[in-house]
Amino acid sequence: MQNNKGDVLQSITSNGPSSSLKPLLDAPQSYFTYTSLDDRVGSIRLVDVQPARYRAEQVQCVIRHTTNNVDYRCISYVWGSAEPRRCIKMNGKNFWVR
Repeated sequence: MQNNKGDVLQSITSNGPSSSLKPLLDAPQSYFTYTSLDDRVGSIRLVDVQPARYRAEQVQCVIRHTTNNVDYRCISYVWGSAEPRRCIKMNGKNFWVR
């Protein structure tokens, strides 16, 4: 599922913004958008979570396309509300997650 500013604003418009999201939405920012996978080679997206320099640092991730012939560890699960709760950096751009 693609998550971009429009999706975030739609969710917040219908649910009302939480106080923690409002300052981030008001700031001028660029948002991460997915690029298409290459179906001809069976490509997948892998997200590398980068190490933090300090505890309060915003989560930084790099997403990359590769074939499914590489070794990787995968954790993917969602609990709770569908409302975006936190903004992380994905390839240096804002990306809302829950």
